[in-house]
Amino acid sequence: MPNLSSQFVICPKCNGRGRINDKLICNECGGIGLGTFIKNDFLYWGYDLTPAKIIVRQSRRIFDAIVLTLLTATGAGGFVSLLLWLGANAVAPNGQMYLGQLLTFWREQDAKILFFWAGLLCLLFAYVRLRRAQERFRPVKLLKYWQWQKLQKQVQRVPNNWRELRSLRTNFDVAQSFDKVLLTILEQACVLAVVHGHREILPAHVLDVLLEPPAKLRKNKHSRAVTEFFTRLDIYHGKIVPKLKSAMESLEKTLPETYGTPVVSLELKKALIEGYVAARSNGHQRVVGQDVIAPLLIYGQLLQRLCDEFSLTPARIEHTVAWLNAAEIAARKKLRRYRRQRQRLYKRMQRATNAVATPLLNHFCTDITDAIRAGRLGVHIERPAALEKIFTAVSEGNRQLILAGERGSGRYETIEALAERIVNDDVPAALRNKKILVLDVDKLTAEGGEMPLEKKFLVVINEALIAGDIILTIRDISEELWRAAAQAQKLFFFTTATEKFSPALAGCIIEVAQPNQDELFLILAAQAIAFEEEYTVLFNYEALATAARAAGERQEGESVLNGAIEILKTTAQQAAATAEKKISAPTVAKAISQKTGVPYTKILKAV
Repeated sequence: MPNLSSQFVICPKCNGRGRINDKLICNECGGIGLGTFIKNDFLYWGYDLTPAKIIVRQSRRIFDAIVLTLLTATGAGGFVSLLLWLGANAVAPNGQMYLGQLLTFWREQDAKILFFWAGLLCLLFAYVRLRRAQERFRPVKLLKYWQWQKLQKQVQRVPNNWRELRSLRTNFDVAQSFDKVLLTILEQACVLAVVHGHREILPAHVLDVLLEPPAKLRKNKHSRAVTEFFTRLDIYHGKIVPKLKSAMESLEKTLPETYGTPVVSLELKKALIEGYVAARSNGHQRVVGQDVIAPLLIYGQLLQRLCDEFSLTPARIEHTVAWLNAAEIAARKKLRRYRRQRQRLYKRMQRATNAVATPLLNHFCTDITDAIRAGRLGVHIERPAALEKIFTAVSEGNRQLILAGERGSGRYETIEALAERIVNDDVPAALRNKKILVLDVDKLTAEGGEMPLEKKFLVVINEALIAGDIILTIRDISEELWRAAAQAQKLFFFTTATEKFSPALAGCIIEVAQPNQDELFLILAAQAIAFEEEYTVLFNYEALATAARAAGERQEGESVLNGAIEILKTTAQQAAATAEKKISAPTVAKAISQKTGVPYTKILKAV
């Protein structure tokens, strides 16, 4: 979840606006106005949203589209011309091909061949133009864990004046990483500011366009994401749009009627830069609507008043955005699972190879890294503190770790989140390209004859050592098996445990605490996504919050997380049985009431 707390550097001469008296470009900052540092990278907003620039860009897009169409048509015509020449000169009446003519057509002096070469040049020119257009829009700079660690070791060099800052080689205009449709929405926000007579383009203008896009942008993904965001919060279109329009109309019209040009406000610049930072945190190649919605609501002063009216706190906003990101990840996994199902031949060949190379591991273990690549596992909400402890322990040379904690603290889920990080190559160098295999101890005990379990386990460990790229895992290991695993010092062995081991056998223990409130909500959101797909229902924010608070009134020794998940599942099942699609706080309270006998109104008042 992004932390919207960047420290911004503001030009004192123009007060961050980039222009003097909203007309001349500031000669101190060069029109940058404000920005923020991420180590040695200086991020700023440099996309000019004045009406004149918008018209020029639209004209350029039309011109580029016409030129690209003509070049492509000429290139296609050249290939057609070549085919016509080959049909007339390289094909005999009986259908046979003259191979010599086919291979030496390039030496012929003919108008059709000349047109083919001209068409080929046109295609190459079109390709160069497309590449240059793509270079103007660079993707978000995403860093893996090992790249981020390397960056942290660099010495930060910050210029001490704006003139040096303007010429800094690591300056980056975040607008280059925005989705093109989202940039068009920002241009429409400028038009909206002109229509209302506002001197500044505010976050409220952008939100208004996102909620009610013009006809040409009616079905864009950014507006859909914003609509889903408010739907999760039980704030529908008919509630927020009239209030937003009324709030904007109440603003003073300070834009001159003739030759008035609105400028991007400080709060919008901050929100857009924070949107880029959020896109980095969310792993997006381009900045999209769900990256900017939280910064718009948090930095926009006009929108803050609307948030207060709808009881939207920053925590609720960021939780809901994280929920949308989790839903996006779940959709990508579903697509990956569908694609992987079509690669049956590849899967059979891989299974046969593994069976020959590591027969015991293939028989007694489950490869959760492969399951994640195939999209068979759900969305994993990371526990940053626990993962950082694992990375630190591994970087210090520890290979055998015990993840200890209470039941329901998410010990095994942390290992699954680690597997997801390995698949994404977002781990320290020591864990890159590893596979996490979960050993089925019950299966190992039942099979293999009368041999003691410890000896069977040692055989499996030996095969894992030979393979070399294995991280072996056992859920809730016993002290006897841990004693056997400790003999293989070179083996990566991660396990979970609830019992206290003797100090001599403890090894490196990673304490996994119970999830905090933010982590608890996000874990419930990930579970809600799975229940929504299974039972065809839709949860809102209050439904999840009610389940979490109700589970907090548990008996001693029970897990809040497990209790809340059970409440959500029971509610989804009952809603599906009654054909109720939307699940709100009263729906959850009624499900709890049927199970406990406590009136649901009393449950709602209690939580």
